[in-house]
Amino acid sequence: MIILAGSVLSLFFVSRSTERFTELTDRITAACESGDMLGAEQEISRFEKEWEQKRDKLSLIVPSDQLAEISCTVARLRHLCSHCCEDLPAECGCLRRRVSLILESQFPRLLSVF
Repeated sequence: MIILAGSVLSLFFVSRSTERFTELTDRITAACESGDMLGAEQEISRFEKEWEQKRDKLSLIVPSDQLAEISCTVARLRHLCSHCCEDLPAECGCLRRRVSLILESQFPRLLSVF
């Protein structure tokens, strides 16, 4: 029973975290596409702050290689934004996909049970 409760709470935390990260990524993309690089930079700062706050907790649940990939992508965002690089929306799309993979990896698969 305790294991089940822990699993449900972990899934809930991962789900809420990935939802928030996806929202922030979409905000960065929207700001960039509208030409508001200052707004994009502010949203990147919000993402970095929340990522720093939740990364350690996520590391107890999610494989570290997934988190490392996201950390690298987040580090590239600020550089791309400061240089007004046209690759920023593509990098945000990549980040969005990596974040969604975190949640997908948390759902049990029938084949892993048997």
